[in-house]
Amino acid sequence: MAMRITIGRKIGVGFGLFIFFALLVVLLTNRTLERSREINTEINEVYSPSVDALVGLRNLTVSSHMLIKHWALIESRADAPEKTTLVETTTQRIPAALDRVDTLMGRWGHDEVAIMTQVHTELSAMMALHDSIKRMLPSLESYNDPFIHMDRTSLAEENGPSISRRRRCWPSWTGSWTCSSASAVNWPPA
Repeated sequence: MAMRITIGRKIGVGFGLFIFFALLVVLLTNRTLERSREINTEINEVYSPSVDALVGLRNLTVSSHMLIKHWALIESRADAPEKTTLVETTTQRIPAALDRVDTLMGRWGHDEVAIMTQVHTELSAMMALHDSIKRMLPSLESYNDPFIHMDRTSLAEENGPSISRRRRCWPSWTGSWTCSSASAVNWPPA
């Protein structure tokens, strides 16, 4: 005995299926929107501020590198603008940038935190080199000492320890992190 499907039942089943699929689309859309909001929040609260802080720290590092080369290679008075800018950068601006990065690191992954720890170590070593150059050349008269001249030239030359410290442990330009002196050969990009 065959069941008779009347027009009313066909219309009812059709509307029922339509409502079912409409609710399914609404649920899937809602879930996608929630995931998009989570991603957007993560980008706005973690990734974007982290990139800004790291780029700022890298720029300060490059700036301090140029200023320490100027300090080491060009004879100048203690109150020269380049020297006062370097002192301000190394005593105030770089530590403030590192504090900002440390604050943001709380939401980073373990790998990124480990890499930033290496960067922090390299920055500390670079700052120690900067301090040694500053102590070596505190006044205009100190530039006349021939032994200091040899030391300051070797520290600030293109392949000296000051430059190699700056080149280590910064993000490569391909988007991945590198922490080796071999990858530092191509840094910064031309």
